[in-house]
Amino acid sequence: MHPSLPRFSKPVRIIDIGCGHGVMLVELLIELRNAGVMDAVQEILLIDASKGMLELAEKNVRKAFPEAHVKLSHSKIEELSEPLEGIYDLALSSLAFHHMPFETKRVNLQRLKEHIRHFLLFEVHANHDTPEIGTPELALSVYQVYGGLMDFIFAHDAPVELAISSIDKFLMSEEIFFFLEPRGKRSDYHMLRSQWHEVFREGLGEEFSNACDSICFGDGNIELFTMIYSR
Repeated sequence: MHPSLPRFSKPVRIIDIGCGHGVMLVELLIELRNAGVMDAVQEILLIDASKGMLELAEKNVRKAFPEAHVKLSHSKIEELSEPLEGIYDLALSSLAFHHMPFETKRVNLQRLKEHIRHFLLFEVHANHDTPEIGTPELALSVYQVYGGLMDFIFAHDAPVELAISSIDKFLMSEEIFFFLEPRGKRSDYHMLRSQWHEVFREGLGEEFSNACDSICFGDGNIELFTMIYSR
C-alpha cells in the first residue's frame, strides 16, 4: 500500500481509529519505514472504546516506537472527532469504522477532514449497512461474510474447542444482531466498496481523492480491501 502514500519528509503524526491491540498499526509503520516512506514517528493517537485494548495497544506501540509521543483516547470516534487539534499526517482505521451507519460515517468524516492529510481504511466488503432487517439482501450478505469468517477460524491451527468458543462468543453474537435489531440499533454496518467511495466523497469533499483501492484477500464469499483517500 505504500506506493499510494507520499514520502513523509518530517516525523509523522498518526491517528489509529479503533486501534484494538495496536499490532496492525505497528506492522504498517514498520513497513512504511522499511519502504523509505517515512523516517520517524512524532506522535501516535490511539482511539478505542475498550480500555483493555487501549492499554494493550499502548504497550505494543511504545515498545516498537519508544521515541514517539503516545496519546490515548478511551472513546468512540463519534466522541472524539470534534475536539481533535492540529493536523495528523495519517488516519488509520482497520475493521473499526464500520460500526457506524452511512450517515454517521459521513458526519464524522466531515469533522475529521480538517485534521488529516491521508485516510487509510482496511475493511470487509459487505452489504450490511443500507438493507433493512429481514431483507434477502442483508441475509445473503451476512451468510456469505460470516460463513467465510467461520471457515477461517476452523482452518486456523488451533484446538477445536477454541475455534468453537471464538465463533459462539464473538461471531455468532455479532451475527445474530443483524436478524434481531433494525438499522440504527445494531452495531455493525459493513459496506460495499462503492458505498465506501460514496461516503468518502461526501464526507471528505473535493479536497480529497482516491489514491488506492486494492483487494487484500478474496475467496468468492469474503473480500478484504484497502482504500486510501488523500489530499
